Amino acid sequence: MIIENQRCDGPILPAFGPDHDPANTTRQVRQTYATYFCSPPVTNGTAAVLNLSGFEKGEDGGGRARCDKKYHSDDTPVVALSTGWFNDAVHCEQVILIRGKGGRTAQAVVVDECNSHVGCDNSGDYRPPCPNNVLAASKAVWAALGVPENSSLYGEMDVTWSPTNKTNPRGSYQLSQIHRSKIIFIAGIIGPLVAAALVTIGLVVCIHTRRPRWKELDEEQWENSLVLLSDDEEMRNNIGEVEKMIKLAIWCLQKEPTRRPSMSIVVRVLEGTIALEHMIDSSYATLIPSDTPVEISSNATFDVSSTTFPR
Repeated sequence: MIIENQRCDGPILPAFGPDHDPANTTRQVRQTYATYFCSPPVTNGTAAVLNLSGFEKGEDGGGRARCDKKYHSDDTPVVALSTGWFNDAVHCEQVILIRGKGGRTAQAVVVDECNSHVGCDNSGDYRPPCPNNVLAASKAVWAALGVPENSSLYGEMDVTWSPTNKTNPRGSYQLSQIHRSKIIFIAGIIGPLVAAALVTIGLVVCIHTRRPRWKELDEEQWENSLVLLSDDEEMRNNIGEVEKMIKLAIWCLQKEPTRRPSMSIVVRVLEGTIALEHMIDSSYATLIPSDTPVEISSNATFDVSSTTFPR
């Protein structure tokens, strides 16, 4: 392990928050910190210190996340790893499992590095270098671990973590833990079985009359703008098509690419030459809690109750 020393002569900003004032800074002169280029070995239960960090613009995480060059909402479960664990972006977009007090777990996506060998500069809000055993986590991770903000543990506590074989899916945006309560639900319009599937996997149905400029719309801004749809006469008059599109979307949104239908199958379903009911198992009788890990069966049919959406 390489350990060096670094002296901080810059201002140390206070904890982030809505009332954060950059002018309110303290100055630590000639304070020396250890810097690291490696971290403890990664195992199935790697000991770490979980810190609270902000990944939104203007918060204490500094600039945009290194992995995707984006800011991330406090409502999104994301983490930054100490330099050694980050390993020059090797773990970018990977999902890790964090185990907190009482055995409660949370999944989070690696989006940034908590720099262990550089600090005390403008890029990191003049904060000291990160220790070599830190997971800097968003508020959503702390909420998923069940740690209330008034707890003495909130902000820093010992945890263990391990990698998973999952990555943050591209091409299908999953709602965060907190935004599950904002899932669009068309009560009284669609059949109860399809409605149950929507609640189970956190699928969002978007109906619009104009084509927005999607490339200019940040995913998290879109997520935060979700609203509850009321009863809609057009949907009621075309309920068959609505249910078919929902079922087809569920089938296409599986995490495992091999379980998704080919585009030729999708086109044939949309054309009506193939009955969707003959292709998938659309039984939604068994609801799986969204935080319960499940395995997708190895057969070729798609059982919606076996999904792990959302994260």
